[in-house]
Amino acid sequence: IMGRQIHVALGVAIDPAHGVIPAEFPVLHGLNPILAIPSSLTHFNLYPTIIGMVSILIMIVWPMLTMVAKFVPAPLVAAIVGVILGIAFNLGRLDPKLLLDLPEGGLLGGFTSPDFSKIFTGGSIRWIIAYVFVASLESLLTAAAIDKLDPYKRRSNMNREFLGKGAGNLLSSLVGGLPMIAEVVRSSANIFNGAKTRWSNFFHGVFMLLFVGLLPGALEMIPLAALAGILVVVGFRLAHPRQFVHALHIGKEELLFMLATTIIVVAEDLLVGVVSGVLIGLVTAVVRGTPLGNLFRPAMEVSEDTSTGTIVVKFRRALGFGNFVGVRGQLDKIPPGKAVVLDFGECHFVDHTVVERLEDWEAEYVREGGRVERRGLDHLRHATHQPVSALVKSA
Repeated sequence: IMGRQIHVALGVAIDPAHGVIPAEFPVLHGLNPILAIPSSLTHFNLYPTIIGMVSILIMIVWPMLTMVAKFVPAPLVAAIVGVILGIAFNLGRLDPKLLLDLPEGGLLGGFTSPDFSKIFTGGSIRWIIAYVFVASLESLLTAAAIDKLDPYKRRSNMNREFLGKGAGNLLSSLVGGLPMIAEVVRSSANIFNGAKTRWSNFFHGVFMLLFVGLLPGALEMIPLAALAGILVVVGFRLAHPRQFVHALHIGKEELLFMLATTIIVVAEDLLVGVVSGVLIGLVTAVVRGTPLGNLFRPAMEVSEDTSTGTIVVKFRRALGFGNFVGVRGQLDKIPPGKAVVLDFGECHFVDHTVVERLEDWEAEYVREGGRVERRGLDHLRHATHQPVSALVKSA
């Protein structure tokens, strides 16, 4: 996000079809947007740069004005100030490409009829599969990330998420619309600005529809640099350096996963990056002694003590992110309000992801009136001083 948007905030187009781009980076793909930043800094466009920097400053300072920021979100202020500066600098005459551009003909002008004649061609099938996997994966990752940001610690219903996206994409495609996904920038921006329910997303869509349908001219007055400044700050918050420091505190392996995934996502794309991160994690699990048959299938047993009604969950071998889906499935079958014992006596390794997810499940179960106790941890220790770091065998 930051790597591409910083160029727009500086008034340097990153699309070869839309003007100036750094000559040494004719195609800004992969790591090139980041490598091209020094060149853009030396070729910046003065007025858009001023607007972009003011937008960034507003995004940083405005939330500190707690009484005002509670009612007027920083992105709205940045957009309005951007419009005012754009008018003052006469950006529309200087270069219309520096302003937001909507399709000709307004809202209805963007509608097109689908061409089903090519649906079974190789190129079409390839893109259909790519969109299915990328959109599904990004929606899942976004939902998981937003669950962590949710101040109420609620869990997204992934089945409903998929159903909603599928229905929405079907309708969108029938009028020539782009695929829809759960998007981490907009979702996190909602939370950062006080959103608490799904209504925030609903009203976001309603207001966009109203503006595009009724006030397209107002939207086309917004400088791209102002929007880019907003995205730069939101992107920085999502990839704040303290996130990497936190990963290091959890363990060197976690930092390795994070760095590798981040670099590959930027260099290639989201799908390749996540798959690479998963493969690195699986290889690490095998190196730590996880049997191949245990990578995706947990070795666990759930039983009930008939005399006390206590549910005993006995884990064996290793627990990792690859087999946690099975673990969570078994835990979710436990009736609410029970006394549950998690027994790790025959387990030799529990990775960070499972430690964290088990804590989440335990907190949810206790909130619903249950009790959870952990046993058999004497032979295990945390890999670092962090309480959510991996559990490994004591030396």
